[in-house]
Parts: sequence; structure tokens; C-alpha cells
Amino acid sequence: MQTKEPISLGPSLQAIVYERILEAIVRLDLAPGARLVEGRLAAQLGVSRVPVREALRQLESEQLVVVHPRRGATVASLTSRDADEVYTLRITLEALAARLAAENASGEQIRAMEETLRRQAEMASLDVEQFYACGAKFHAQIVLASGNEKLAALLTVISHHVARLRVIQSRSSSPELMQRSTEQHREICQAIARREAEQAEGLMEEHVRRSRQRVLPLLASPAAKFGVLPVADGLASPGSDSWNLASSGLEIRAEG
Repeated sequence: MQTKEPISLGPSLQAIVYERILEAIVRLDLAPGARLVEGRLAAQLGVSRVPVREALRQLESEQLVVVHPRRGATVASLTSRDADEVYTLRITLEALAARLAAENASGEQIRAMEETLRRQAEMASLDVEQFYACGAKFHAQIVLASGNEKLAALLTVISHHVARLRVIQSRSSSPELMQRSTEQHREICQAIARREAEQAEGLMEEHVRRSRQRVLPLLASPAAKFGVLPVADGLASPGSDSWNLASSGLEIRAEG
């Protein structure tokens, strides 16, 4: 993780603390089941417990943190069942978004999608993380191009859960899988550009189903049950003390 400059105290301190902890959860630096100790997190971030407590409450409302009475908070689990629930929603909602994008996308929006896919193809052999970041951007562009704000709001609710699954996908990827993903994205984009709504919907549904078929077995493996996910080394294990945020450049320090 790249080192970041300490952030000075400001009016949005709670929001900054929330973003820092959220990033660690989404990137799986804070592993599913890892303990989140308010005092330790506050010390690592250089803030009081209050913004940490508020951030954890917000993350609890988003089902990314679980607060246990008298036992504190932990990062929410990430089981095959959790993932299946997210994918079930994605299959329906993102397929609909693709259909609507084929009907409503402007020429400028389609060109933006094409540029994102061009960038993604470039990243395939250079930067796996950026490759998947481009994929996430492409999916977001389709939702925007659908023109349906209520649909976008529904997908926003699960966006952080989708991001956690995308990290697992990216860190268990291969050149062949990335090539297949690139081809699927291109086919979806072409269907949208041709205004073939039914085709775009079917292609997106199949694309997300294939992603589910890849990820669910990884989470169902015995190793995953003990927090040993197919990701980078150095993750906290379930039940372990909270991960050192400051050591990964996520430090926040108040001036004075």
C-alpha cells in the first residue's frame, strides 16, 4: 500500500477516519473477523475515540462491521453465502443497468466506456490492481448511463461489498482470466453501442454469473473459514488484534 501523508485535523475528521477504516476493510488489510479495538485504532490514527466510534457505527449500518455486546467490534464476515447474496443482487440489477444503458446512453458516455476498456486492456500486463479498477469503473459507467437514479442508489448500497469481492478476484487472477474479462466487457460495450438492449442485458448477466462461479469456491474453501483468503500476505486473522493502520500509511494526525 502506498504511503500517504498525515491528514490535518479538520471539520470532516469523522468522515476521514471512516474512509481510512473502510479502505482497509475493502482491501482486506483488515481481514473478515478481525477485531476493531476503538482505543488502539484511535491511537494508531492519532485521534480521539469519538470519530472512531462514529465511523464504526456507520460501517455497522453498512454491514461491514459487526458490534458484539460487551465484546467490541469485528470486521464483518465474508463467506460464500455473503458473496452469493451480493452476486444475486448484482446479476439482476447490473443486467438491468446494461439494458437501460443500451436504450439511454449518450454517444459521449459510450465513448467514455470504450476509453475505459482501452485503458483496462493496457493494464492487463502492467498492473492487475489497476486492471480491476478499470473494470469497476466500466461497470459504474454503465449504471450511470442507464439514467435510472433509483437503480444507481440500490447498487450503491452494496458497492463496498462488491469491492471486497473484487479484491479477492483480482488477487486470485491470471492472464487468461483477465483476457476473458476484457472480452466480456468489450462484448457488453458493443451491444450497448449498437442499442441491442436484450443482448446487453444477457451478456452482463452471464458476465456477473461467471464472476460468482469463480469467487464462491474460493470463499467456501477450508482455508477461507480461518481467514486465509487468496490475497496478499500480512492480513489480520479473525479474532486477532486490529491491524496497524498507521504502519500502512493511513495515519491521521491533529496539528498542535
